[in-house]
Amino acid sequence: MKLADVYFSQDEQNVLDLLLDEESQDNLFLSNEGQVVEFAQVAIVPHKDAIYAILKPETPLEDVFDDEAVVFHVKIDEDQQPYLKVETDEEIAQHVFQQYYQMLDELELEEE
Repeated sequence: MKLADVYFSQDEQNVLDLLLDEESQDNLFLSNEGQVVEFAQVAIVPHKDAIYAILKPETPLEDVFDDEAVVFHVKIDEDQQPYLKVETDEEIAQHVFQQYYQMLDELELEEE
């Protein structure tokens, strides 16, 4: 199975609510054209008035290495339903990862 461009929540739950639920430790099951992929949530990163999710596929995908995570842009469709779109702009994806690493560094400093 290959990584699709767009993913929706598998059930009727709002994918944004699933991402923002701080108490949930569950993986996300997202679908595209009937194919369901399991993702572990790594982080939510705001960037320039947008929200990005870094997710690690738990379902093997042909075009994603086992140790890779993917940056998704949280978007809203015409029915006001959120969905996830793979961020294809390499510069934005790199910036999102940089912000994530910065957040980790700040967290480590707080714990010291």
